[in-house]
Amino acid sequence: MVTRCKGLPLAISALGGILKGKHSLREWERINEDVSFHVARGGGVTNDDEYYTVRQILGLSYGNLPSRLQHCFLCFANYKEDEIIDTEELYIIWMAEGLISVEDRAQGEMMLEVAERYLDELAHRSLVTVKVHDYANDSRSKYKECVVHDLIQDLCWSKVKEQGVMHVIDLERKLDIGSKAGIVRRLCVRSHDANREVLQPYDPHVLAQIRSLFIWNDLDDDPPLWPNHIFTLEKFKLLRVFTACRYCKLSKKDVRSLSKLVYLKYLSLQDCELDILPASIGKLRNLETLDVRTQGVCLSIPNVLRHLALRSVENTYLDGEMVLLDHKE
Repeated sequence: MVTRCKGLPLAISALGGILKGKHSLREWERINEDVSFHVARGGGVTNDDEYYTVRQILGLSYGNLPSRLQHCFLCFANYKEDEIIDTEELYIIWMAEGLISVEDRAQGEMMLEVAERYLDELAHRSLVTVKVHDYANDSRSKYKECVVHDLIQDLCWSKVKEQGVMHVIDLERKLDIGSKAGIVRRLCVRSHDANREVLQPYDPHVLAQIRSLFIWNDLDDDPPLWPNHIFTLEKFKLLRVFTACRYCKLSKKDVRSLSKLVYLKYLSLQDCELDILPASIGKLRNLETLDVRTQGVCLSIPNVLRHLALRSVENTYLDGEMVLLDHKE
């Protein structure tokens, strides 16, 4: 098997992750057969591609993941190649999307710890690179950041396209992958000048089924249009996760448009220019995480947030600091 990896470190490391925990000869023989099959079949990749073998072994590594970990891995399609990903933020998104199984939780274990075990497994499979905190007690989680290799990102996007449950639009890099029809659960848009034409191909029924919506403004020079000016957020009736990053000069009316997303569990307005959070945010009775780390302005928080916190919110991010609110108090 190592010979078939042609001495390529990433392929060998991924192979080691597949073999981890396999102790019987029959299990090794089966994996050896799988490796032979994957390397031989090509899968649309030409043999003169210097990364051909690595791609095939990584594809095998993904294929050997349990279903729940495959869904977690596909979340990396939200990010760019080699983008630094905050692990705790990733865990919370996984939890909000319902990807962390309660059945995997041991007695006395927090869901955040289950999510960390998931990331551990992906790291052992060489599908993500993790960085630990500088100090052991620096955070609730062991890992500080993670990053996905460009070849692994390509694998992730190919699986997104294959399964059709997500759509990724990056207008800056002219990237458009995934499905515009059928069962689309996650939509990711990266652009500083997104407009109504971006979502014109989507059937309204498809938009109504989306559970997670990520909209990033990757440029800082021109203020983009707030999403509600591009499309009516009310159409996303079942939305659980909403991220809008780097939007300038948001008004109370802009943010108030979010109050009708009653199933929302995760709301991030990180690096947006916002000076007041409207009291209507208290209508989000299922909200568990609120991220309003804004662009160096004094943010006014309504008293209703305290009542919301007592009821459901577990994590609130304010001005770069994290305040943990225990709704049981």
